[in-house]
Amino acid sequence: MLDEIAAMRSKADLPAVLAKLHLSIADNGLYFGFGSDQDFSNSSNVIAFATVAA
Repeated sequence: MLDEIAAMRSKADLPAVLAKLHLSIADNGLYFGFGSDQDFSNSSNVIAFATVAA
């Protein structure tokens, strides 16, 4: 996976690399998880979070 990332030459390569990462762990879910939670620096705000699957 790191070789795939290292081979990227521009932002245009990112979708293909992310698609490969998603498919490579398809049995455990998606590579990234998305959700919302309170902002750690301002608890009156709710913000979006993207997390990497373990």
